[in-house]
Amino acid sequence: METRMRTLAGDRSPAETLTARFEPVPQGLPFAIRVVVRGAGLVRIGLPLVARVGEQILVGIVLSPLGDEFMGYLDRVPREGDRLSWGYGEATRQTDIAYRTLVT
Repeated sequence: METRMRTLAGDRSPAETLTARFEPVPQGLPFAIRVVVRGAGLVRIGLPLVARVGEQILVGIVLSPLGDEFMGYLDRVPREGDRLSWGYGEATRQTDIAYRTLVT
């Protein structure tokens, strides 16, 4: 699932295409899900990059050096349909990316 977004870089950075993967974390670790978000033009600024899925805040967020990806962890599995939001300082940019349970 993809969504179009803008970063705080404003006019210097065109609309972004973001995708996300929700990956289960092996049992025994303190987290349930790793979230990997890909895009372009993600920048390091004075405010921290913050993201959430539904009401859960991603912890341990790491931004790639190229500004094309960030990842973080969730304490528990999100609810079906919980949406990814992100931003700088606050997760105010809601995306169309939603958690979906994989049915096998």
